Amino acid sequence: DTSFTSNLKCRWIELRQNIFSNAAINAYIDTTVSLLSEAQVRHFTKWPILGVYTWPNPSPIPTSFAGEISALKAWIQARLSWMDANMPGFNNIPTVNLGHDTAFCPNQIILNAGNAGSSYLWSTGDTSQTITVHLSGIYSVLVNRNGCKNRDTIVVTIKPVTDVFAGNDTTICQGNPITLNATEAVSYNWSDGVAQGVSFVPTSTHQYIVTAHGANECINKDSILVTVIPLPSKPIVSVVYAAMDTLISNAAMGNQWYKNGIIVMGENGPRLVVSSLVTGTYTDIVTLNGCSSVPSDAVNLYAGIENQKPNLSFEVYPNPFTDQTSISYNLQYARHVLISIYDITGRTIKVLSNSWQEMGEHRLSFDATTLQSGVYYYCIKAGEDIYTAKIVKLDNH
Repeated sequence: DTSFTSNLKCRWIELRQNIFSNAAINAYIDTTVSLLSEAQVRHFTKWPILGVYTWPNPSPIPTSFAGEISALKAWIQARLSWMDANMPGFNNIPTVNLGHDTAFCPNQIILNAGNAGSSYLWSTGDTSQTITVHLSGIYSVLVNRNGCKNRDTIVVTIKPVTDVFAGNDTTICQGNPITLNATEAVSYNWSDGVAQGVSFVPTSTHQYIVTAHGANECINKDSILVTVIPLPSKPIVSVVYAAMDTLISNAAMGNQWYKNGIIVMGENGPRLVVSSLVTGTYTDIVTLNGCSSVPSDAVNLYAGIENQKPNLSFEVYPNPFTDQTSISYNLQYARHVLISIYDITGRTIKVLSNSWQEMGEHRLSFDATTLQSGVYYYCIKAGEDIYTAKIVKLDNH
């Protein structure tokens, strides 16, 4: 019966590794000798047979009790060796090697008993071929392969977790730089090509992950969410000419008006009324969710009826007038020129010019015979500069 002989062989090998091992048998003999230390003296005093042939004595015949014990051990070990060599059956004892006692980083140790297809019983109660170890301790496994068993033991030490802190989630405005600085560990490796402590400009909201290495060679990860808020669109400012000039931004909220680069206090709406045509350069900046737009294109307003500017000189004559008046101006260089007439409500009455013009003297006539008497405004927009002033039509009666 090959199954019986194989099981017999496995059982024999298992016993030889434990209670039938040479060391275990010799230890048992030595313990018994210690118990018989006085009795053997009385025995050999009454029967003095040491060194005398008494079948089946070994050869040479021992002449002392210690020699008798050594001969007994040698005879037993010789018989066990013969049985090792002649025990029938196939040696199917599994080889189990869990490795040397060692220390691991958290979540990195998997113990593998090998011998696929066998049955397993771990000291943890698990019955799979492998187990994942999360705690320090002594782990053992018994492997049974077709009735043949073997075991191994390993001492596992789990290293402390590597601390790492990527930083608190943060919010920045589009185009602003940020520097990521993780702490608590020894070295850091950021995702997305980010370098520790080096400033960069995120293009969109993103979660950045840092892998940190500690002094104990263990790694850990943390992340930080960087929220990028888009900037408000660049506002567009237009001018309405009425009794008082009004600047209007296309942005409905978050406005802040500036005159000559200085905040106009209290002006936070989409409209800015410029009293008495106050000369200055005006811009609007929109701030939403803590992020500010680029400034609007500058609007240059100049007060007065007759003005001499570095890039343009102009004159309206006569003013006041009855039916007609002339607008004369001198361009210091070629540019686009828009000249419009408005009533006091800001409604466009007439566009006198809207074209590219060369440098030099220019003159336009304004026929107001169909208009009622009253106050009107003319606006000259030459390139980026805006000039405005009041004109008065008189009743011709």
